[in-house]
Amino acid sequence: AAGDIVEVSGLAAAAGSFVNAALNGFMLIKRNPSLLSKSDIKTIFKSLISAAVMAVAVKLIYNIAGGGNTLMSSIVTCIICGAAGIAIYGIMLLILRTDEIMKLIPKRK
Repeated sequence: AAGDIVEVSGLAAAAGSFVNAALNGFMLIKRNPSLLSKSDIKTIFKSLISAAVMAVAVKLIYNIAGGGNTLMSSIVTCIICGAAGIAIYGIMLLILRTDEIMKLIPKRK
């Protein structure tokens, strides 16, 4: 019917945004090749690896925690998963020795 509203799922919208960002990035780099250095590409790759490890770990933690049936247990589960995600991502960036993280750590004399 003419009055039907078409709903787009969140995943489809996210995928569309990702494709749009990738195409915009590709065209920007094509016009200005010096915009992205090899060091930048390595850092992006390390960040993606860290994010993937964090996502898997947080999903496992969520499955173990059970998600909760009440509002309070859901809030506690969310806090636990969020804190674990931050810690795991940070640790992964340290393990992979990401440039930006290594600049924050003072060098030993």
